[in-house]
Amino acid sequence: MSQRLTKLLNMGLRGKLITSFLIILIVPCLLVGSISYYNSKNKIQNQMEQNAKNSVELINESIIQLLSGQKQAVGFLADTLKLDHMEQNKADIQELLANQKTENPNASMIIVGNKDGSYMYEPRNTKFPTDYDPRTRPWYKDAMVNPGDIVITQPYYSAADNKYLVTVARTTNDGKGVVGIDIDAEGFQKILNKNKIGKKGYSVLLDSDMKFIAHPKEIPGTKQDKFIADRLVNRSGEFNYKLNGEEKHLIYDTNSETGWKLIGTLYLDEVENETKSILITTSIVVGISVLLGLLLMGFIIQMILKPIRRLMFAAEKISQGDLTVDIEVKSQDEIGKLSAAFIQMQDSLKELIYSIQEKASSLAASSEQLTASTEEGRATSEEITNSIQEVATGTETQSGRIEESTEEMSKAASHLEAIKQSTLHLTSTSENAAKEIEKGDKTLHLTFDQMKTIQRTIQHLAETVEMMTEQSGKISEIVNYIDDISNQTHLLSLNAAIEAARAGEEGKGFGVVAAEIRKLAEQSSAATDRVRDVVTTIITETDDVSKSMKAGVQEVDKGLDAVNNSLVTFNEIEAFTNAVNEQIENVSEKVVEVAAVANNAREAFKVINKVGLEASASVQNVSAATEEQFAAMEEMSRSAEQLTQMAEDLQEAISGFKLVKED
Repeated sequence: MSQRLTKLLNMGLRGKLITSFLIILIVPCLLVGSISYYNSKNKIQNQMEQNAKNSVELINESIIQLLSGQKQAVGFLADTLKLDHMEQNKADIQELLANQKTENPNASMIIVGNKDGSYMYEPRNTKFPTDYDPRTRPWYKDAMVNPGDIVITQPYYSAADNKYLVTVARTTNDGKGVVGIDIDAEGFQKILNKNKIGKKGYSVLLDSDMKFIAHPKEIPGTKQDKFIADRLVNRSGEFNYKLNGEEKHLIYDTNSETGWKLIGTLYLDEVENETKSILITTSIVVGISVLLGLLLMGFIIQMILKPIRRLMFAAEKISQGDLTVDIEVKSQDEIGKLSAAFIQMQDSLKELIYSIQEKASSLAASSEQLTASTEEGRATSEEITNSIQEVATGTETQSGRIEESTEEMSKAASHLEAIKQSTLHLTSTSENAAKEIEKGDKTLHLTFDQMKTIQRTIQHLAETVEMMTEQSGKISEIVNYIDDISNQTHLLSLNAAIEAARAGEEGKGFGVVAAEIRKLAEQSSAATDRVRDVVTTIITETDDVSKSMKAGVQEVDKGLDAVNNSLVTFNEIEAFTNAVNEQIENVSEKVVEVAAVANNAREAFKVINKVGLEASASVQNVSAATEEQFAAMEEMSRSAEQLTQMAEDLQEAISGFKLVKED
C-alpha cells in the first residue's frame, strides 16, 4: 500500500491531473447512474404493485355491486310473488320472471320453487332432469334455514346445464317457497378480465373453501395449491413466491359479502422489462458524459501543462547559461503572471552579467598594466620614480573602477530584491484569488439549499394533486352507485306498470305514478351521465397536473445535479490554486538564492577594492622609503599576478552565459 502511495506521489503532474479528473468524472457518473436506475426500478415496482392492489379493490367493489343488484332483484321478487298456488298464477309468474331476466343481464337463471316441489324458471329453454326437485338444491335449503334473509350459496354445479354457479336466494313473504337468481362463474370471470394486472398478470377468485370460482386457466371448483392457500390467513395482505421458475407478487383481499378471497398476481419479470429501457438510457447518458468529460479533461490538462512545459524548458536553458531563450506570455492567469516574472528575472540576470563582463575586462586591463609597470621598475632603477608614479596612477584608476563594479553589484542586488517583492505580491494575489473561490463556493452551497426547498414544495404539491385524484375516484364510485339506484328505480317502475296494467281501470292512477317514476329514473340516469363526464374530465386534468408536477420535480433534480457539479468544479479550481501557490513559493526560494549569490559577489568586490587600496599604500611607502623599493616592487608584482588571476577566473565564470542569439 505504501509503495503504491509513493508511486502516486512521485507521479508527474500530467499523471496526477489525469488520475484526479478520472476519479472526479467516472465515480460520480457511475454513482448517479446506479442510484437513478435503482430508484426508477423501485418506483416502477411500487407503482405496478399499487396498480395490482387497485385492481383487486375494483374487482371487490364490482363483485359487491353485482351481488347487491341481485339481492335487490331477489328481494323484489320475494316480496311480490306468492308461491302457495303456483299453477293458478303460472302465466303471471312466468311473465314477471321473463321481465326480470330481461332487465337483469347478469342473471344466468331466475328460478322459484315451493314446498310442494313445483318450480318455474327463466329462460324457459333450459333443460332440467325429469327427477329435478328444487327442495334438494343448496339454494333452496340455505334459504329455508334462514327464512326472510337473503343468502348467497357456496359455488356449485347446476343440475340443469352443469354450469358452475352461485345463487342468491330468499324465502317469499308467505314462507311457502324460495326465489333464487343464479350467477354463472363466467360472469365473475368477465369482471376479473376487465381489470388487467400488468401485461401477464391475472386475477383469481376463491370461495371460502379455497376452491376456484374464476381463474384464467384453472377449472372452477378445483382446489388452490396448499402452499398458497395456507398463506391466505389474514383478511388482506401480499407476499412474493416462486412458481415454475417464475417470480411472482401476490396481493389478496377478502370480500365482505361472501368471505371469498380476491387474488391479484403480478409477474416480477415485468418490472425488469420495464426498467431495461431506463438502464440502457442511463448507460448511454453516463457513457456520453464520461466521453465529453474525457475530451474536456484532455483540453484542460493540455491548457495547463503546455505553458508549464515552456517555462520548464526556459528554466533549463537559463540554468545552462543561455539567457537568450524566449518566454511567451499567452494568458493573464497565474501561469501567465509566473511567465512574466520569469522574463523579469531573465532581464535582470542579463543586466547583471553584462555589468560583470565589463568590470572583468577593465580589471584584466588594469592587471596587465600593473604587471608591465612592475617589469619596467625591475629593468631600470633610473626610472623608479616615474614607474612608481605610473603604478600609483594605475592603482587609483583600478580602485575607482572596482568601486564602480561594487556599485553595479549593489544595483543588481536591488533588482533581485525587486523580483523578490514581485514574487511576494504574486503570492498575495493568488491567496486573494483563493479567498474569492471560497466565497463562490459558499454562494453555490446557498443556491443548493434553495433548490432543495423548491424541490420539497413541488413534491408537496404533487402529493396534494394525488389526493385530489383519489377524491375524484371516490366521487366516481358514488356516481356509479346513484346510477345503480336509477336502474333499480326504472325496474321498479316497469314492475309497477305491469301491476297497473293487470289491475285495469283501478290501476290507471297507479300507472301514471309508475310513468312519473320512470321519467324520474331516466332523468336521474341522464344527470348521472353528465356528472360522470364532469368527474372523468376532472380526473383527466388532475392526471395531467400530476404529470406536470412530476416533470417539475425531475427538472429541480437536474438543477440540483448542475449546482452539485459546479461545487465539484470550484473544489477543483481551489486545488489548482493551491498547487500554483506552491510553485510560486519555490520560485521565491530560487530568487532568494540568486540574491544571496549577488551579495557574495558584492562582498568579493569589496575585498578586491581593499586589495587595491593596500597596493596604493605600498606604492606611497616606496616613494617615501627608497630603501624598501625592491621589497615593495616584489609585493606589487605578486599583487598584480593575483589581480590577473582573479580577472581570468571571473571572465571564465561568466563565459558560460549566452547573452545574444547566434545567427
